[in-house]
Amino acid sequence: MKQVLIRRISQIILIGILLAGISRTAYGSNEVKIRAIPELGYDVNENSRYICYKDLLILDLDYGNNVVYQKQDGIYQVTDRTLHDILQTEEDPEAYVQHGNLIVALSEEKTLFLIYDMDSGETYSYPCEKGKQIDCWYLYQGEIYYMERMMNDDGTYVTDKTIKGINLDKGDKRIIYQSEKPKMDYFWFFIREDGMIFCEWGEKGNSRRDIL
Repeated sequence: MKQVLIRRISQIILIGILLAGISRTAYGSNEVKIRAIPELGYDVNENSRYICYKDLLILDLDYGNNVVYQKQDGIYQVTDRTLHDILQTEEDPEAYVQHGNLIVALSEEKTLFLIYDMDSGETYSYPCEKGKQIDCWYLYQGEIYYMERMMNDDGTYVTDKTIKGINLDKGDKRIIYQSEKPKMDYFWFFIREDGMIFCEWGEKGNSRRDIL
């Protein structure tokens, strides 16, 4: 536990140093003078919003304002490219994380996962079921864990009681967990850094948490 806490604090400090250095230069010039970008461990949550691979650097300096840098002569230069240019979409994604040479992004409509290979330049996708949206998702050890929800005509939605998985290496889809409890007003899950899955479910005024 102590080692995990120390590692987390170190990551926060490194990210703070990185963003501080970029913020001082990004708004006053078109280059970022950084000797080396630290190799950081990515959180399993979908809000990492930081990508660094070979000569490519993408930072969300201000939520929704994704700036793309390309390394030239040891300096990260601001480019005219945008993240949606790279992903070949009309808008920037709702959220994204990095897995090795892959950018894993949730489309703005929350209806599919976009996968961009930073080596080959190819983009492919994994759509959710027709008429549904992706509710919450996590990336853990090369697999996307997610749930879907059905939108009603009145704007409300019903979340599925099923956790699904997509293996990025094999492309396989599978059912991780499916609840058989008939009465639930809500169902939600999250994944710890050690891979433990927690599910929270219940009716209004009464909740329960299970560990898978």
